[in-house]
Amino acid sequence: APSHSMVTAFLSLWCVASAATLAPRHAHGCARLARTHRLMVVCMNDAVALPSLEEVAAADFRVSVGEIAPRVCAALERDDPEVEPVLTKMLSRSEGVRGFFVQYLTDPSLSKPDEPEPPAALRNAMAQAPPDMLSELMVMNVVMPTATSMVHHRDGDSNMAESARLTARRATALVSNVEVGQVRADM
Repeated sequence: APSHSMVTAFLSLWCVASAATLAPRHAHGCARLARTHRLMVVCMNDAVALPSLEEVAAADFRVSVGEIAPRVCAALERDDPEVEPVLTKMLSRSEGVRGFFVQYLTDPSLSKPDEPEPPAALRNAMAQAPPDMLSELMVMNVVMPTATSMVHHRDGDSNMAESARLTARRATALVSNVEVGQVRADM
């Protein structure tokens, strides 16, 4: 069986490669690939260590989405009490916040994004994130997958349309449950 690092490296490379050619589909393609490896990802959640604050601070977008975000999301899934400072650091940087939300909103193997309330660590980290950056990203996380789902539906791709709807649904729920500066006013 492939190791966690092999799966992470493959997901990371696939996401980066697809970004150049499938920009609007990028996150949904990652979600589809993650769905293929759902059992492996879920089974490995307990074994995944949190990244250090230094790793998070040094990570570019590729590393954030491919290596850091899966580990942070796994920690959220298992209610790791150490996740909040790491997540706060991640959401303080453009590369980190984008990488985190690609994983958190699109990975169908995660259960926390579908719960009625976001995890306290996420709410607290979002409250400390730069409001302008987070507000703009959260609006895009609702609008873009909504539009993308309509395109996929029109093109007859029901799997991709459902993946985009999942992302839009999760982003909408998050915006509805978290006070983030001007997010609601911007919407």
